[in-house]
Amino acid sequence: MAVNQEPKLEYKTLKEILESVPPGRWVSVRDLAILGRSIGHRGYFTELPRLDLHCGKEKCNGTRFFSSEDSLQPEIGLIVERSLHFKCCNCGEYRKTFAVSVSVDKGTTGVVIDGSVYKLGEFPPFGPPTPSRLITLISPDRELFLKGQAAEN
Repeated sequence: MAVNQEPKLEYKTLKEILESVPPGRWVSVRDLAILGRSIGHRGYFTELPRLDLHCGKEKCNGTRFFSSEDSLQPEIGLIVERSLHFKCCNCGEYRKTFAVSVSVDKGTTGVVIDGSVYKLGEFPPFGPPTPSRLITLISPDRELFLKGQAAEN
């Protein structure tokens, strides 16, 4: 890459960011929000995607659909911080929470707008699930192993 060349923006979908991008960086999102109207509010809205995530409940114990009833309403020129709560569509019990910051540049106009999302964190933490058999095998060093795994992720 030449010295004065700007890096290309990598656009991802909100679904890709929530499912597979680790916390700690801004990611550009194409078609982040659409102009609309709801009761008492006219502005931009983001339809939260259905996610494919690991459900840790014993009866699911695998990748399942997760949905959310939360709303995300980015505002032009402001950084909006939200917690987004998703629930497993199969068991209805297992939950995943994401903390995000959302930004849309000033001067952005149109019915559909692009923006940026920063994943502040998530719970349960980002990364592949740890098999229960492995946890059983390392039980005396479980906490140390999980801290190391979190740092690696």
